[in-house]
Amino acid sequence: MADGFRLPESLRWHDGRLWMSDMDGGAVLVLGTRGPQRVLDLPAQPSGLGWDPRGRLLVVSQLDARLLRVDGDRATLVADLAPVMHAHGGDVRPNDMWVAPDGTAYIGSASFQVVEGRLVADDRVPTPLVAVSPAGAVTLLTDELLCPNGIAPCGPDAILVAETRSSRLVEVRPGSPTVVREHAPCVAGPDGIALDPAGGVWAAFPFAGRVQRIAHGGAVLDEIDLGPRIPLDCTLGGPTGDTLFVASVAEIDHLGSSRTGRVDAYDLTHRQTEEP
Repeated sequence: MADGFRLPESLRWHDGRLWMSDMDGGAVLVLGTRGPQRVLDLPAQPSGLGWDPRGRLLVVSQLDARLLRVDGDRATLVADLAPVMHAHGGDVRPNDMWVAPDGTAYIGSASFQVVEGRLVADDRVPTPLVAVSPAGAVTLLTDELLCPNGIAPCGPDAILVAETRSSRLVEVRPGSPTVVREHAPCVAGPDGIALDPAGGVWAAFPFAGRVQRIAHGGAVLDEIDLGPRIPLDCTLGGPTGDTLFVASVAEIDHLGSSRTGRVDAYDLTHRQTEEP
């Protein structure tokens, strides 16, 4: 569909259009027939995207740990995430997000470190998963996960989370005695995820160079090999919901200027996929 991005992430199909964050490029964009259109410039790195019940765009601002609401050409603060992100020390940043129909924003996080001049994820540190109410109240759901990343709905009282550094999908049930339950083990660390109408989970695996459709329990129902590229995120959309959009890069270069990011579209209507 389009290329030349720094780090394409947070793909969302909304209101008949494909939205995305170019995180290292500092912009929120819409991809259409006339190419990428910039919606918002955000030098502090846009990450997770969603919409509140009034249709206003919500954006995770990663470097300054804030949740923003975009109304027209103005971005206002919904919640300061820094206190919960920095509670355990280290370079912990809010990351991907899913916004429920009632406006509650569920936001994961990741820890980073600089190694030999490169910014890389720190897989040794559990980081928080939080819920932000429409009024801006921040609630810690769990701080036991190793990089809670992609998020999707999972029934009326749970969310599905890609736990990247534990190579699994987990169900998080706020208020339950067992908050975290394993949903499926994975071939590698999952990043962005998307739930299809039949209950299968499409997941991007940066460290395995592929996107898979996974059933509850871990059975692989379908797979798209992108190697040697690095898939970062995926979402379902298109006029009939049968298009899988995948964001990928040739290299992850947070501190550089590489522009190898692209977004591809796959027509799923003729793929022979199993029911989960």
